[in-house]
Amino acid sequence: MDTNNAPFTKSENYENISVNPYATGYSTYASSPKKPPREFSVKETIFAWISFVLAYLFCLSIPIADNPLGALVVIVLMFVSTACAVLIKGKKLKIMPVLVAISALVVSTSLIITANGFLHFFAFTYSLAAYCYFLYAISSDNIFRFTDSIVIDFFKAIFILPFCSFPAMFIAMFSGKKNKSGKIILKILIGVGVALIPCTVILALLSYDSSFTDLLKRVFDFEAKDIFTHIVSIFFGFPVGAYVYGLFVSSSDNKCKDVVTADSCNKILPKIRIAPVITVLTAVVPILAIYVFFFVSQWQYYISGFTGVLPKNFSHAQYAREGFFQLCTVSVINLLILVAISLLLKRKEDKKSILLKVISVVFSLFTLVLISTAIAKMVMYIEQYGLTPKRVYASWFMIVLAVVFLLIILKQFIKKLKLIVISLTVLVVMFAALSLSGVDTFIAHYNVDRYLDKTLDTVDIDAMEDLGDAAIPQLTRLANILDEKNDTDVMEVEYDYKLEYVEEYEYEDDKPSDYEIMYYKLAMCLQDRVYHIDGTYEKSDPTIWEFNIPRYEAERTLIDAGYVEFEKE
Repeated sequence: MDTNNAPFTKSENYENISVNPYATGYSTYASSPKKPPREFSVKETIFAWISFVLAYLFCLSIPIADNPLGALVVIVLMFVSTACAVLIKGKKLKIMPVLVAISALVVSTSLIITANGFLHFFAFTYSLAAYCYFLYAISSDNIFRFTDSIVIDFFKAIFILPFCSFPAMFIAMFSGKKNKSGKIILKILIGVGVALIPCTVILALLSYDSSFTDLLKRVFDFEAKDIFTHIVSIFFGFPVGAYVYGLFVSSSDNKCKDVVTADSCNKILPKIRIAPVITVLTAVVPILAIYVFFFVSQWQYYISGFTGVLPKNFSHAQYAREGFFQLCTVSVINLLILVAISLLLKRKEDKKSILLKVISVVFSLFTLVLISTAIAKMVMYIEQYGLTPKRVYASWFMIVLAVVFLLIILKQFIKKLKLIVISLTVLVVMFAALSLSGVDTFIAHYNVDRYLDKTLDTVDIDAMEDLGDAAIPQLTRLANILDEKNDTDVMEVEYDYKLEYVEEYEYEDDKPSDYEIMYYKLAMCLQDRVYHIDGTYEKSDPTIWEFNIPRYEAERTLIDAGYVEFEKE
């Protein structure tokens, strides 16, 4: 066979590529073609700018305790603008992200319903986390169902996808499909510039109205010292906006769709189930034995929480506090033990272990006994000393934990029960109830009612003062009743060193009574609040973004009671 004019042989082919892999005609075998850069549509470019502006406003609203209404407005704008941007792109709303958005908007209303900084933090944190999941779910083409895989989706939305397209916002802001977005931005800037002149003239003409002028001052209150705040907000707005827009782009492009999926996690689970049955039994039986001995030996002591009869040599405070937080800690440890056993217990694939069911039920029942004991102790404590935020939070936490363990028991008999997602739903619903209940107002009302009904010996004014503005209406009510009854005036009480530092002295004949101490502290608390709103305090005229309902009600109550002699204009 004549090979002089024939194509080169297979060996010659490899040799040719190895010597000159980029030779003409063979470069396609040596390197893959580069992927063209992603083009951003005009809508995506506009949303990039929206993301930056929202990020700037988000940074400006922090700390949320100082700008509760501002934080609420930012949260609403985030959800509404994102939903509009996605709908304009032609996506359809799915039921799961819609429910998440509704829950976040409901919870976030607590920012103005209450002035409680503790609840503000968790409400704001939940709203931001829910927004990230909402943005991921509404932008992606994946089908989102009410399943336990929501935990995996949430993990991807928070920790993976935003960083896959982190630079996208900066590229999209100054680019666009066929370079149209740059022209649109220029047109918008021209429009803003044209509007400045008529807006300035109109504002000048309407400034005769004092109410309108006062509203503008409160909305756009600005001082030279605020320049630094705006610069910092812009600086941090870039990475925050890049995070949000990166999540949007990654979700829209279905990036990392094969990373951390439900299927991959299900494949890993059998590999980590390495604990033999005998090992699990050996570890669990001693723990259960300790619980049995504990319940038997302390039966009379702990049953007192249900009967209301104190054990000998115990006060109410000592009985309630002793062991309460230990019982709470043990309950959480039991939950962690059940999670660990569920993950590590070796069993046949796709089959539920009978041993796991038994352990789950027994541990859950023992824990429910501990929880009920802790709640009974707390109820006795509240009956004796009234409510405080910590007592409410502790009781709420124990109730949520009890519901989770009840769900664990049900899961052993109802195979289709979605334990994780239902537990998360319970947690969100319970937190929403706590946030929207006006817990501080309820505490103040409860304690004052108990004192007036003579079921409480005194009102802890220091604890009530910690409730902030939410307690002022109830403290004013208490002062009015006491003044009317004793012909006194809480506004005329003067500073008393002896009563102010009563804890530092040991009095005998001249020791003030509990009523005198309570009334004095009540007077000082109300006088201090009046001082803050009667124009003598530098923060007496907050901006509209600092508005919350408790502050408004506190001011109205003091004005109506006549403690403030004039109403702010």
